[in-house]
Amino acid sequence: MPDTPSQLEAETPVLRALDGQRGLGHNQLYRLIRTTFQQAAQTLEDNGGAPEHIAALNQATPHWLRHTSITHQAQSGISLRHLAESARHARLDTTSRYLHTEDNEWHREQQRHRLTVSGHNLPQDSFEPL
Repeated sequence: MPDTPSQLEAETPVLRALDGQRGLGHNQLYRLIRTTFQQAAQTLEDNGGAPEHIAALNQATPHWLRHTSITHQAQSGISLRHLAESARHARLDTTSRYLHTEDNEWHREQQRHRLTVSGHNLPQDSFEPL
């Protein structure tokens, strides 16, 4: 499909049911993804894979893919605001759960924004929370 599809193309389902006409429903897509994860777990088990990986695949859901996608986008530098819009999160703190930065890096970045009075850093407990 082109970058900007026409109205007719915008209504065309990207993933179609077996009849090739209808789009896949949410439930059908969920079941297909779960089945794929379970088949991957079985293949891994048949080939002597690690039990913890097999267990993880057996428990995996489509939300796993969503979480992985948002995490990779965050790691590539996409801003929190754009991630939240893309994920359709109403609150930024929901999206911030997908950020897996090192605690030290987070702390170092937070220290870049310090309030000062007469050139002296204020203690963090100097202010009442809002």
